Amino acid sequence: MIKKHVLGGLIAGLVGVIVLGGVFAGTVSKASELQRDFFAKIASNEVDALTQSMHPSLASQIDPAVMHELVRAIDQRLGKVESISQTEFRIEKNDAGTRVMSQATVRFEKGTATSKLVTLDGKLIQFDVTSPALANWFVVPTRTEQYEALGKKFLEQWLSGNHDVAWALFHPNLQEAISQERLAAMANVVTEKFGPLKSVTPTGTRIGDNGKAPTLMIDFTVVCEQAELAGEIEIQFGGLKGHLLGFKI
Repeated sequence: MIKKHVLGGLIAGLVGVIVLGGVFAGTVSKASELQRDFFAKIASNEVDALTQSMHPSLASQIDPAVMHELVRAIDQRLGKVESISQTEFRIEKNDAGTRVMSQATVRFEKGTATSKLVTLDGKLIQFDVTSPALANWFVVPTRTEQYEALGKKFLEQWLSGNHDVAWALFHPNLQEAISQERLAAMANVVTEKFGPLKSVTPTGTRIGDNGKAPTLMIDFTVVCEQAELAGEIEIQFGGLKGHLLGFKI
């Protein structure tokens, strides 16, 4: 197994410190609308709509499968929204655009949460929903197709000679541990012994345990010309995204 453990801490949303100037009068209703719209999408399980409401810089850091788990956790642990009380609202306009920060206390049927949303020109760039009821809400996604596809692509590209493409799929910390040259040499050992790659098929998933971050292990059957091999991919989760941080064959 080749690993680089770097993703400490459980997923807790995307948190940032926002320093905004100039509070504008008559905008509290807009802040409340921002909160209501966000939680309406969560209540309706509209993960695609939530993603579309995000700025590309935020959307690129969130896997839909992980966002689905967060939406499900809020629904199961907190239930329906009963009221939203705005506690802070700030707006700033500069050359980068209009940045809005809304913070509120959200009362649900099973508890309360603090919600902080930040938008840039109407697109969500940060969000943080915190509540004791959401402690340890994430293990691994129940929807694993995205990660199976990532693992399959890596194994296919790696064992087909496209080492640069395979290496680019690594998390940066694994790239530091394994150079493209070393990755190519490892592939050559496999193909020289077992022949050219013929197919890669995912066969199952399981929860890994490395003591550092939520981990999904994906098993594969790797068929080469002269042998059928067992492959394994390790996906670690940090923030709201899964990263390729280990493999074995």
